[in-house]
Parts: sequence; structure tokens; C-alpha cells
Amino acid sequence: MSGTKGGSGNKQEDSISSSGRSSSKAMLSLHGSNTIGEQLAPALAEAFLKSQGAQDVKVFRDSPEAIRVVGDGKTISIEARVASTGFKDLGKTSDIAMASRPVKPEESSTATGDLTLPSAEHVVGLDGVAIIVNRNNPVEPVSREQLSKIFAGVTAD
Repeated sequence: MSGTKGGSGNKQEDSISSSGRSSSKAMLSLHGSNTIGEQLAPALAEAFLKSQGAQDVKVFRDSPEAIRVVGDGKTISIEARVASTGFKDLGKTSDIAMASRPVKPEESSTATGDLTLPSAEHVVGLDGVAIIVNRNNPVEPVSREQLSKIFAGVTAD
């Protein structure tokens, strides 16, 4: 993923400035996975505010997990931690849960509805893994099942 830039191509804001403070509540709050929240969510929030007519959109990193995207008095807050916090906070302190995995049945609640339904999930990106081995490496051919066990932490040698 590419880096997020604030404003009109300006370098991303790494510190908090008084002009970045918003006295009003965020218009939208996203909590959950840092896989989505670190770069993709701020870029999407910035594009959304611009699509709504905001002219001077900036990204502020208040802490490693807390990000604000501010434009023309509108704020989108992002809490990038882990997917389970997104599911837990949904409907309470968050409008959108960010997850890089499907919701577990026990993370779905009656307050939010059945989050395990396909209609509750909106895919914003896919990632993959490429296994590349130098031809001089003495490793024997590895099956997909073996690779799956290696990446799942089941096989270590």
C-alpha cells in the first residue's frame, strides 16, 4: 500500500497542530484492524471528504493507533488496533468496523445484527503472498498444504 498524504499532495502531518483540532464530534468513526487502518482507511477517508467538496484535507496521527482525517470542519476518526476492537466497538463508539478477516460468530451481537452474513461484509481490498525461492536454494519442492502450515505457525522447520 502506498503512503497517505494529507492536503493537496503535501507531506502527511506527523504532529498535531491547532488547525487540525476539531471541536465537534467526528462525522464518522472507524475502529479495528491496523492492516486497514494504518494506510488504506486514511486514504479512503481523505478521498471521501474530497468527494464531499472538502478543499483542505489533512491527515493527523495523534498516536500510532489514533488517526484523524480533517477537511473543512469535518472529521473522520480512525482507531487502528485489531479487528476484534472494531467488532466490539461497532454501534457503541464506532460506525464502521475494520477487519482483515471474517468476523467470528462470538464477535457478532444482537445490537449489531448478524455480522457473519455476506451482506454485512464489504471487501475493500485483497492481498496475497508470493513464494519466491532462488534456484540455487537446496529446498525441496513444497506443497500448498505445507506452505499453509508454515504460515499458520504449525510447521517451523
